[in-house]
Amino acid sequence: MPLIAAHGTEFHVQELGARDGGVPVVMLHGLLVDSMASWFLTSAPALARERRVCLFDLRGHGKSAQPPAGYDAATQTADLAALIDHWTGGCGPVALCGHSWG
Repeated sequence: MPLIAAHGTEFHVQELGARDGGVPVVMLHGLLVDSMASWFLTSAPALARERRVCLFDLRGHGKSAQPPAGYDAATQTADLAALIDHWTGGCGPVALCGHSWG
């Protein structure tokens, strides 16, 4: 279970596909009973045939840490920015794919 520290929290992350698959696709899951598994077990593998796909459990979801605070949009946007910096080395665009809160 890959965990990375970003923006002061540990996030459960997964990467699929080739690192040279162009602009990475970051897939964001919804809230409450959701996790990255909603993508990992459905469309992410098909997309990863041609693209690099980056998945993570939002804070408080799945196998990511469950801090007592930070569930507002501004904090979760900063979480996402920190994870994108991790995946891209601080440079380069990503494509975002999400549903519900994602």
